[in-house]
Amino acid sequence: MSRLLPIAGPWRKTLRLGPELTETLIWPAKKAPKTVFFMIPGNPGIINFYNEFLSELHSQDPDNLEIIGVSHLGHSLFENETGHLIHPKRTYLVRDQVDHIKRVFLYFYELYSDNKLFPTIPKFVLCGHSVGAYVIEQVFRDCSPLINKVFYLFPTVTHIRKTPNGNKLWFLFNSFSIFLVSWFAALLRFSVPSSLVAKVVKSPTVLNVLTMSVDEMDIILDLDTEFYADNGSKFIMYYGTTDGWVPLEYYHLMKKSNPKMQVHLCEKAISHSFIADGSFEIARFVGSWLNKMN
Repeated sequence: MSRLLPIAGPWRKTLRLGPELTETLIWPAKKAPKTVFFMIPGNPGIINFYNEFLSELHSQDPDNLEIIGVSHLGHSLFENETGHLIHPKRTYLVRDQVDHIKRVFLYFYELYSDNKLFPTIPKFVLCGHSVGAYVIEQVFRDCSPLINKVFYLFPTVTHIRKTPNGNKLWFLFNSFSIFLVSWFAALLRFSVPSSLVAKVVKSPTVLNVLTMSVDEMDIILDLDTEFYADNGSKFIMYYGTTDGWVPLEYYHLMKKSNPKMQVHLCEKAISHSFIADGSFEIARFVGSWLNKMN
């Protein structure tokens, strides 16, 4: 991969790291980057949904900030660099997504460590939204020396099933419901006009989104307070006040885990799905902390 040239908006890059193709969006820095910001989405894990947020964040420091956003495996249909549409090969669990993100992160870390392309190794900042935070937590356990800072945005890192939304929507997260919804999606695609949504609402992608949702509820359980007590100084977190997936008690639990952590509570009633109503506000919050790092 050669040095990316500065362009307007994100540059789409399809990677093959192992058996699957990976969809990434890259906002290149105009100069050799001082910071690489690595974005992991929630569920659905479609990086296109974060375009407004990441574009606004990049605009705050286009000279020095390089942004890489990565979709989860199987959550969207996308074209490879020869124009062929890539369909999910199978369903992927949370562990598969963790292994996938780790491979992508290590690929880019090695790339940016090449002193033939970059005079100095940039700082690496990982950011996870919702279950993307849990994915990053697992990657951090293996790669912590390589990571300078971590942002959690509305993080689902403990007991999703016990949350208000988990209690309301439990009936969706079983094998029979997943089959019905996926079957309905397969029919719906024939009546939905061609658009971004039409590309997403396909039976294999919906099956992957729901399968991952079930797995999240089964494996994301008690908060690992010892982990955050040991590593909290590298974390900056942002919680909502009206979040049905991350109730306030989870904010207080995290805040008690390590007083060295920067754990912030939203004062503007931004929703868990901040990319729908708070992209610019969250970009300003993240950007202010990135500026403090430089």
